[in-house]
Amino acid sequence: MIAGTATYAVANGGAAGASTVIVNAWTGQPLNHGLGTSFLLGTFLPLASGEAFLVGAGGEAIFGSGVSAAFGAYSAALGTGAALLNPNSTHSMAPKPHTNNNR
Repeated sequence: MIAGTATYAVANGGAAGASTVIVNAWTGQPLNHGLGTSFLLGTFLPLASGEAFLVGAGGEAIFGSGVSAAFGAYSAALGTGAALLNPNSTHSMAPKPHTNNNR
């Protein structure tokens, strides 16, 4: 179970990182822009939501596709929320930190 959980979490982080590189290439940004954050969120959000543990324990074969899909949706919602709350994110809804450039 532990190996399956870790493998799933790291694979999810890799997929998040690859997605970031593709989007960065598509939009003309540096390929590594936001890559570390993307990899960390992709790795740790499935652990935080319990999705990685569910998959590591046998996933759909044991719990059914509905439960697996619900945990996947929960992880996606956590990731979306994190992106919206990060003031440095492209799609952030958080206020930008105030800088005083009039010195």
